[in-house]
Amino acid sequence: MDKWELARYLIDAKKCVDSVLFIAAYGDELRYIDLRKKTSELRSEFSIKCCVVLDKHLERVKIKKRDLCNQDELVQSLYYERDKNSAHKDESYLSPEFESLNEIAEQMKEQLIHIRSVCSDSLPDVVTLDFVPHDRELFRMLHGITASREDEINKRKYPFRDVLNAETSNGKTYPLFQDTEDLRKIDPSKRSDYAVILSLGINFYESIQTMQDGFIRMNVLHDENAWCSMNEKEMSTLIELTKLGCFDEFGIIQPPPNDPILLARIMKILET
Repeated sequence: MDKWELARYLIDAKKCVDSVLFIAAYGDELRYIDLRKKTSELRSEFSIKCCVVLDKHLERVKIKKRDLCNQDELVQSLYYERDKNSAHKDESYLSPEFESLNEIAEQMKEQLIHIRSVCSDSLPDVVTLDFVPHDRELFRMLHGITASREDEINKRKYPFRDVLNAETSNGKTYPLFQDTEDLRKIDPSKRSDYAVILSLGINFYESIQTMQDGFIRMNVLHDENAWCSMNEKEMSTLIELTKLGCFDEFGIIQPPPNDPILLARIMKILET
């Protein structure tokens, strides 16, 4: 497994943190869902993905799992979670106690940042951990987004989307490469016959997730080293402008407000 294939599992684990952050922010509006079960599932998936990164790194550097765990309590805690709870249920497993969902998210952040550091030699140098409060499925549930409504939102956001396709100027159509695990099914000499679509998401946060997923697939398929990371200052500005009514919840530009006070605040932000 090369560095970009492994990066896929690191970023999958990062999106588990994103989902917990989303639940922490919007839990009251999602209270009729079993959020405790959902959070438990996210923590389990997180520990499994983190341990995939650890396992492959240990294979690469020829270090025994036991030796690393003896030296690193945080790594040991991740393996404990995976081996005693996520991979199978052990009667001796004791679940940690948390005061809040934000505490869970902060622990997961700390663990993932540490894993990124421990396994740095086995991961691409350019990969970043850009945490955002977003869950693809729960966001759509919260806003009542059906497939047809999402198509309508995308037409408003991206009016030229339907014009784009996977064809080149000579009319050749390329099959899509949609999952890094499909790489083993493709003859190495045929990889150039496949294409990856880099797409934006339903809002600003999801666009970060989908673009990074797309770059990982592209790098795995074509042996590239491209990446996009979040500019925290610019994202903060976009979120602030959204709160002031410049964008709706899907990132679609809205007409300027009639309120002169709001308009003055918006102009001040845009001038900085």
